[in-house]
Amino acid sequence: MSDFMNAAKTGINSASASLATRSNNIANAGSIGFKSERASFEAVYAGESKSSPGMGSRLSSIERDFGNGAYETTGKSTHLAIVGQGFFAVANPLTGAVEFTPNGQFDVDLAGYLVDKNGYQVQGYPYPETSGNTVPLQLDKSPMAPQVTANGTISVNLGSVPSQPTLTTSLTVYDSRGESHVLGALFSNEQPDTPVVGQTTWTMNFDLAGTAVNPADTYEAVFNPDGTLADILVNGAATVPAGHLPLDLSTALGAYGVTTVDLDMSASTAYANDISVRDVASDGNAAGEFTTFTIENDGLMTAFFDNGEKRVVGQVALATFAAQHELSTTNRGNFSQTNDSGEAIFKVSGGSSMILSETLEMSNVDVAEQMVGLITDQRNYQSAAQVLSVGKQVSQTLNNL
Repeated sequence: MSDFMNAAKTGINSASASLATRSNNIANAGSIGFKSERASFEAVYAGESKSSPGMGSRLSSIERDFGNGAYETTGKSTHLAIVGQGFFAVANPLTGAVEFTPNGQFDVDLAGYLVDKNGYQVQGYPYPETSGNTVPLQLDKSPMAPQVTANGTISVNLGSVPSQPTLTTSLTVYDSRGESHVLGALFSNEQPDTPVVGQTTWTMNFDLAGTAVNPADTYEAVFNPDGTLADILVNGAATVPAGHLPLDLSTALGAYGVTTVDLDMSASTAYANDISVRDVASDGNAAGEFTTFTIENDGLMTAFFDNGEKRVVGQVALATFAAQHELSTTNRGNFSQTNDSGEAIFKVSGGSSMILSETLEMSNVDVAEQMVGLITDQRNYQSAAQVLSVGKQVSQTLNNL
């Protein structure tokens, strides 16, 4: 076969490779997270001199467009998309081998792991870590144990209002069984210029379900002339740290794990002409059963319980590469790192790599562009085939001489 026919044959091979690539793009126009590909070619010469004849072309690489596709909101909490650069990391549960994908169509398996369609486990950071080694994210649906109350906050304003000489409020205290108890607080007996001129003292009384707490003890709040809290007094002695009342509940609830609750009252004031409750809060919780979970735009996976509490499980990790165009493909539609791509650089959502929750990234294939390219490839293929036809006619002519 003559050189020009060999060159034409390589042209047919190149056109075929381009047609195959465009056909693959069109076939994956509906594939979630698919990245459009382009066949790249280079010229082939017989030698390295300026008179070396051309020998045709050959496929040099398959290049990928890692730009983002369109986004589609699904409303499903396990569907995630990436805005900007980056990939989700998924690991083979049997071998631990990690692959990378822009396809965030995930679900939770029976063991609670966040997995892709191949059963590969999505990698992330255990809360509250945001760096270091990644681990498979697993949703913990186990019941939430009760937590004994240890701290509380009471913030009030006790301005002098003759028509309202007292103020009551309450907060919830949980014992070791998760049972709740209402701790009531009564502020009364305003005493101006006590213990010194300019200061004001209020008496405090506490009760649990109507039963007085430590009735033999005295509790007082002393305010400065400017209305700020000066001291909390227990039996006449200032508490430490200032503004905190270590309320002893051991007599009433000690058998159930509640000994002392530290009540932070440091934000309380005695500004004029108003008597009101600003804020009341306490820690601790009842036992709770799992109800649902979410994955937010920051990648945090959070479990919610029927006691109103939540448990942050972990945070989805994103991977970037110094040379992502050097990644290799797997037969699962994922990517694998290579020596040329460099090792994965892990991070959390933010900056140039952001997670969108309840969203999927569609293919970035431009079908119209691919159809136009098919026409070009078809013309190139036909032109190369025509050269072979001419070559055949030339050969027949030579044979007839």
